[in-house]
Amino acid sequence: MYNLLIADDESNIRLGIKAMIEREFPGEMNIFLAGDGLMALDIMNREQIDLLITDIKMPRMNGIELIRTLQDADEKPILIILSGYDDFEYTKAAIKCKVKDYLLKPVNRNELFQTVRSSMEDMEKTKSLVQQELEEEQLRQIQYILLNPLLSKERIKEICGESKLEAKSGHYFIAAMNQGRNLFEKAEQVLKKEILFLDQKDRTVILTEDQTVLDMLKQHIPEAEIGCSGQKTDFAEIREAYLEAAEASKYSFVHPRHSFIDYKTVTSKPAADMLPIEEIKKIKNMLGTIREQEIKSLLLKVLDHERITAYSIDYLESIHHEINRIIYEPFFERFGEESKAAFKKLSHMEDLYSFRDFYHYFHETQELILRLHEYMKQLKSISTEQTYMEQALAFIGENYQKDLNLAVVSNHISLNYSYFSHVFKENTGQNFVDYLKKVRIENSKRLLKDPDLKIFEVSDRVGYKNPKQFARVFRELEGISPKEFREAAGISAAKEQT
Repeated sequence: MYNLLIADDESNIRLGIKAMIEREFPGEMNIFLAGDGLMALDIMNREQIDLLITDIKMPRMNGIELIRTLQDADEKPILIILSGYDDFEYTKAAIKCKVKDYLLKPVNRNELFQTVRSSMEDMEKTKSLVQQELEEEQLRQIQYILLNPLLSKERIKEICGESKLEAKSGHYFIAAMNQGRNLFEKAEQVLKKEILFLDQKDRTVILTEDQTVLDMLKQHIPEAEIGCSGQKTDFAEIREAYLEAAEASKYSFVHPRHSFIDYKTVTSKPAADMLPIEEIKKIKNMLGTIREQEIKSLLLKVLDHERITAYSIDYLESIHHEINRIIYEPFFERFGEESKAAFKKLSHMEDLYSFRDFYHYFHETQELILRLHEYMKQLKSISTEQTYMEQALAFIGENYQKDLNLAVVSNHISLNYSYFSHVFKENTGQNFVDYLKKVRIENSKRLLKDPDLKIFEVSDRVGYKNPKQFARVFRELEGISPKEFREAAGISAAKEQT
């Protein structure tokens, strides 16, 4: 509904325009009438007028004076001039005052309707733009409040007032979903009127006055897991509402089949009085032993779902922290970058909520701990049985001239590739490639002393099909070329035709 003011000193014209507009735009216009410019100003001081149709010649204050008076107003109506005089001076004055249109009397109804309809379209666009700018400003202010925990409630209230952030129904809720950006895009398509944004942890945050819209969201997005704050009436509590929603959303991790969790249903959960620290330490001490079943049993006890769900979510978060501190961190410190490459999951274990749910977390934790267990068993076995390394080095010594790599050698002695890589470097002080180069070049030096062998033949016999590559590696290790080595050894180069 728009507010239209018709200002004209002739009553029959005012009423005639009013009747035409009411017939053409039924129920769309709330119409006010004024007999001159001063009456029109009085009405505009009392009412928010969206569209003004004014005559030029009126007593006390004419139409041009009226619209000039309105030029400094913060919110001006759309202006349409009526005149019985086709006078260019009036037209120029109207153009200076940014008038929408200039209509001559007697009014042509089609021209009038077209102008009014065009004005309504302009008002809709303006209204939409203003609303969009307001919503964007509200969203910026909400995010500012949430990112600044030291803001006082008084200051939050001021910010909300400045951005016209208020609940028309008198109350509001905040909801949060943990499933990231993909879910945010889906929620945007379903919830058109609510304020939505992604927080720093990629949670979809929703501000709504009607909690039932969350049921609608669930109907359209069945996979959504929603945590909702308690009902709030004061926007000074918006940060508390957000923290409640974020906290409630965490519980979907341990209750993945519960699609809606209200904050008030989880606040009563007690904090655990004791963490299973001793059990976690025992697991760490058993790694690499023959007690795999005991490791599994202890892990089931540490991550007992029934016990975990009896307490607040802080209990699971603390257990997760202790598993990282007691088991993963010491392992990483001991074995360094090689363990990081061998156990890629190890670098992703810090964030509990990077897993889909508790069951996914338990499965991945158990799998990783058992892999660490096997890794350490292998290391212990190798450290006590040097025959593995002796077999590996003997195999290299016998087959260095072939196309060798770490996988071939580890398969030959029946050891895991990653384990063997670590053990090989630990025993030789070199990685496999550098060790193989050294073996080949040492053997080439012996062969180069045979004057009957050409350099390219020596290259081939030690595993280099390309003599240039052989020469490059030889120079890299010995500082001189194969030819210079022969000359230094007093071997005649007369037969060399490489």
